[in-house]
Amino acid sequence: PVQFHRHGGHPWMWYSQKDYFEMMNHKPNHVKTNVSMIFIVLAQSMMILLLMIDSLRGPRYNFIDTNAIDAAQNCVHPKWNDAKVIPTSSITSNTSLTALIITSSWIPTHPSTEMIETVINSTERLKGLSPTAPTVITIDDFHSDFFKETKSTSEIDAKRKDLEEYSMNLLKKYAKSPNVHILPGMDHLHIGGSVLKAMELIELLHPTVKYVYYIQHDFEFFERIDHSALIEVMEEYPNTVNLIRFLARNEKNPKCGNATKIFHTVRTFGDNGTINNDVSRGSRSDSSRVLTLIPAEKYSDNNHLARFQWYKETIQSLISVRRAPEFPLQKRARQICQKNESMGIYLYGHSIRHLDGRNTLKA
Repeated sequence: PVQFHRHGGHPWMWYSQKDYFEMMNHKPNHVKTNVSMIFIVLAQSMMILLLMIDSLRGPRYNFIDTNAIDAAQNCVHPKWNDAKVIPTSSITSNTSLTALIITSSWIPTHPSTEMIETVINSTERLKGLSPTAPTVITIDDFHSDFFKETKSTSEIDAKRKDLEEYSMNLLKKYAKSPNVHILPGMDHLHIGGSVLKAMELIELLHPTVKYVYYIQHDFEFFERIDHSALIEVMEEYPNTVNLIRFLARNEKNPKCGNATKIFHTVRTFGDNGTINNDVSRGSRSDSSRVLTLIPAEKYSDNNHLARFQWYKETIQSLISVRRAPEFPLQKRARQICQKNESMGIYLYGHSIRHLDGRNTLKA
């Protein structure tokens, strides 16, 4: 359409090109052509022509499009012969296979973040885990019983203020870390609900994740753990190993029906050779070492590594997710083992330490 001015009626009218040229040929006295509009029409036509030509070259890179991600990783666009190398840092977060979920709630030392930072720093002992692995830190709200049992309004206000400041301290500390997501709770979700909420966020932002570490805010890793070896085992035994537990104390005679120990030969070393833990074999002089995982009938909410999808479905299967999954899943695991079957729970060994957040005191 062409826009021009006419006398009488509305000052600006829209006409088709056919009507426009008809009126131009007749040159009626009541029509004043707007020469500038002719140039606008020509410019619009040129723009449309350029867009049509540009569309024939193929799509640009779009890192939300998975096909574009694959093409960028291969450094070759499907329709471009002159594609340049794309920096891998731009797609790192989309290609991580392992994520971490750390649940936290109010403790007496809040608003200090010292304890959870100790736990986060201890994940550096997971050798082979990417330093940019997606990490979600949840902050649970108070249980309704807290408000019923606490008579002092000033105590309630003080604790809520500490929890709010703790949340802000975490947000400020990790604001420039694109792989760390702080997830404050607007309600009391407990462990199960917090984990499920975090997993939904991971699925949205990091869809390639296959494995997840669940970590409590007051359980730190004190032993070096070969993360790469654990993933190797889970890849090698996809129908056998679903969850690997890290122990705060040794368990006596762990077993599960007819399930047998898994011995996995590892030919990759950590920073200084082998890893010293209760269930690994070998010495620093060995050309290889054997990682041993022991089947168990006991589930625990203490730190563990699990298959992402299996873990999510297991949490969802609970009658109520707003609880500690430990109690119902312990019962379920024991009943399954008694049938000479297995949930796929294995023990890694004594490798975590309880910092006991509830019994901390402010300096």
